[in-house]
Formats: sequence, C-alpha cells, structure tokens
Amino acid sequence: MTLDALGWTVLTPSADTHRVYLSTAGNDANDGLSEQSPKATIAAAKAQLRPGFPDWLLIRRGDTFNGPFGEWQLSGRSSSEPVVVTTYGVGSTRPTFRCGASDGLTVYQGALHDVVLSGFRLVADGYNGGNGSPVGISLLQPCVNVLVEDCAVEGFFTGARYQGFGGRHANVALRRSIIVDSYTTGAGHSQGIFAENCDGLLLEENVFDHNGWNEAIAGAVADIFRHNIYVQGNNTSTVVRGNIIARAGSHGLQARAGGEVSNNLFLGNSINLLVGDDIANAGAVVCSVLGNVVLDTKDIAPGLPRGWGIQFQCIASGEAAFNVVANRTAGGDPVGYQLDSTRGVGINNLDFHGNVSYRWGSVLSLVGTRFAGVKVRDCALEGTPPPAMAGITFANNRLSSTVDFANPNQNIGGYDATANDIGTLSAFLARARAQSKATWDPRFVGTAVAAHFRANFSLAVPVPVPPAPVEPLLTPDEVAALITTGRVIRRVFGS
Repeated sequence: MTLDALGWTVLTPSADTHRVYLSTAGNDANDGLSEQSPKATIAAAKAQLRPGFPDWLLIRRGDTFNGPFGEWQLSGRSSSEPVVVTTYGVGSTRPTFRCGASDGLTVYQGALHDVVLSGFRLVADGYNGGNGSPVGISLLQPCVNVLVEDCAVEGFFTGARYQGFGGRHANVALRRSIIVDSYTTGAGHSQGIFAENCDGLLLEENVFDHNGWNEAIAGAVADIFRHNIYVQGNNTSTVVRGNIIARAGSHGLQARAGGEVSNNLFLGNSINLLVGDDIANAGAVVCSVLGNVVLDTKDIAPGLPRGWGIQFQCIASGEAAFNVVANRTAGGDPVGYQLDSTRGVGINNLDFHGNVSYRWGSVLSLVGTRFAGVKVRDCALEGTPPPAMAGITFANNRLSSTVDFANPNQNIGGYDATANDIGTLSAFLARARAQSKATWDPRFVGTAVAAHFRANFSLAVPVPVPPAPVEPLLTPDEVAALITTGRVIRRVFGS
C-alpha cells in the first residue's frame, strides 16, 4: 500500500466494491448500501460483506455502540484489494464501541489476509482491573497483510495482542493509533501491545501511554512485567519507528527481537528501551537503533528502583547511533546507556556512535567482559568514559559537560509551550492522545518531536565575530610621502 502526502494509507475501492454503512441511527431492516439506509448493528453490517472481496464497511463518525466490535472473519481479495473497515460522515470524532469487560475486536476463529481496520475507537468501559482480562484488538489466528490505522484503544487489560497462535503472522502493522491506560489488579502481565510470532511487524507513529498500571486504582500497580510494548524475541523483521512511548509500568519498549528501532520519543518509562533477548534467536539479535530520544525516567515501584535509558544485550551485530538520553529528574538507579555482555552471545560488532547522554547521572555502563568488535566513537557521554577493555575501542568521545550544545536543558514541557501554549507534560500527552486522521498535528508525532530534541543536542554554532576593520592598502605615492615625513614605521605598526 502507498501513503499520501500526509503519511496516511491510500485506500481505493475496486470496481466491484460493495459499501455497507453502519450507524446507531440506522435500522437492521435497511439494506445498508447507502448513507441514507444504514444498518444499526455491527453484526447485521458484517453479514452484508462478502468473503474474498474488496468490500468496505463504513461506520458513521461520532456514533457510539453499546457492545464490542466482535469477531472479524473476512479477508480481502489481495494486498492491493483488501477488505476495509473505515468511517463516513461529518465531524472528527471516531465511532466508539463500548466493550464493557469484553474483548474489543478479535480474530479467533480462522486465518485472515488483506484487511484494513481504520478509524474507530474501542473502550473497556466496564472493566475494573479484576473482572477478566479483556484485549482491545486480539489477532490470534494467522494474519497476513493486516493493517490497523487511526484507531484508539483505551482501558483494557492489554491494548493489542498480535500473537500468532495457530501459525505465524506476516506483514501486520499498527500505525498512527492510540493505545493507552491498560492495567490489571490481578497477577497477569498487562501490556500496551504484546507481539509474538510475527514476521514483518510494523509499529509506526503510534502513542503508547501509561500502560501496565493505574495509580488511581487500588492494586493496579506497576511491576517488572508490565510494559508499553513487548516484542518477543521470536518475531522477525520488526520495525518500531516514530512512536511516542510514555510512562509505562516498567519498560517503554522491550525490543527482544532486535530489528529497527528509530526516531521514537521515550518519556518517563522506568526502563525506556531494552534491545536483545537471551532466549530466542540463540541469544543473538541484529539491531539498528537510530535517532531515538529518551527524556526522563522513574522507578517501577517502591523497592524497585530504576531510571534506565537504553540497554543492549545479546547483540550479534548492529548500529546504535545519534540517540539522546537526557534530563533525568527521577529514578533511583540511573543508567544512561548499558552494554550488558553477560547474556546470550554477549555484545558483538556493535557500532555505537554519535550518541549523547546529558544530565542523567551515569556514565556508559559496561557489564561483563564478553565484548568483541565493539566501537564507541564520536559520542558525548556524561562523566568519565569507562576504562579500556578487551573487545571495545574508544575514539573521539567527549564529556557532554564540555560540549556546547544548542539547547540541552529543554524538557517536554518546554517543547509543549512552543507547540501548545500550555507547557506541561500532561498537556503534551493530552494532545498526543487526541491525535486522529481528522485532527492530525505533526508537532505531536514521535518522529517530529525526536527530531526537535536531537537538534537541541547538535553543536551550537557560535555567532561570528566581525573582523577588525582593515585599513586600505597604501598607494606608491602615499608610501613615498610617509617615508619623506618619517611616519612609515608608525603607520605600518600602528603606533
């Protein structure tokens, strides 16, 4: 599929596409084939769609349905002619499914292919943390070429589960969606998204905020297993790009499968980013960790101090470049960057360059001695660099306190003040959570915010000092006149 100029997936109906309309103002006795005669229930609307055809289900914006979206069992014709769920009508409010304590949208009954799910909202309005473990979007049976874009999932046990159960998923994506406020009061591992057995997983320009815990609900505590994003090590070709990943119970992102992690903004997670896995892949991953920005951190809970920026383990090869870890205000165990060689194959062939740590309270942490082919170069790292160690070379690194950065002390509140005129973390996240195709503001996208903060840590360009005025060269006649008057020495030397 292609993207338009604003970055949204282009959806084009086919010549034989049937459009089925759904609205709370409709009637199931209607044929559902126009805006004037919509169906009233999701079950009746789905029944009008044809398996294997590029049909479209259109849901009226602003409507609220009492009940979940339910099971989805329709595939499209091909990757260029998918079956599509999208919206119609005026206004900017996504249609909402009030799911109670039930799952929102599920794929439990059979394999699917060539599906686009776009533009609706799922809310677990009857879930209290202890009455079940509902999942917002649950893809279990094998899915191929499935895109979820511009959706919002709020208040479930797990926001999204891309877990190949009866086989592996291939080319599954979550783009420009909002996954927030997952929690539990039980013993389970609540997540924003859990991904397993996926070949070709894309998470792009989403908002993952405050998943795994809820301090306003008794017992919905953070622990070491509750994350914003948990990507298992048995996934392949994983891309996590341009997301806002904030305030998780524990990890912002566990990128256990390695892959590409780029241009994300991490805000106040206890462990913002972990790359690598010591179980799957024989404890060896390949990674490309580029251009991410980590601002602030926190402890997981009393007795579980954290405060970690980016941690690497089990690396077969990879590149970590142009990342920024800056301005920690909390977290009792500060670690800016850590290379942990004690797990899996250790740390091998990692080109660690152009990275910055600033006001985090820790130097680059090297754990263990199992390093080979690691280069740490051209970085601005806080504190005294680690001593020489076998398997690691250091070159052209500087102390961040001696580097003249452009604007290093700005926090997310300062950024929000320039974009939102309010100037707080909560205001910034409120705007990010409100993103949709109808209200899209590129200033509140992880890609753009990360680029802004990387620019803050570019070298400041000094203001040029104008050169002193230079007297014009003397003509031969002037030189002769000066010689005859005895003033040539004084004029040449300025005396």
